Amino acid sequence: MSLQANNKGGLAVGTASRLRLRREVERLPDTVRGLPTERAVRKAVAELNRRIADWLRAPSGPQVHVGPVDVAEVVAAWRAERPRPATPPPPEPAPERAPGKRRWWRRK
Repeated sequence: MSLQANNKGGLAVGTASRLRLRREVERLPDTVRGLPTERAVRKAVAELNRRIADWLRAPSGPQVHVGPVDVAEVVAAWRAERPRPATPPPPEPAPERAPGKRRWWRRK
């Protein structure tokens, strides 16, 4: 049975969702750490910000500070924590041609 079904007054539901949002904001770095791409990180933060905005439009119960998350800040932290990909070795230079041999299109 859900909390909403047990609660007739609605206060605990609003408080629970507000506290849940606050916990999600606090745990966001751990949540996005495992995401594979920047696009996925931005999508996760946008979804959380949407839910926060929905709650801010109709807050209920005691005030608990929950504000939108800065997407650029989360992406920057995500990038900083990601392991750097190994840089590929530089390509080997093309072999030198024999000095007397020229291609037919370069003959003059």
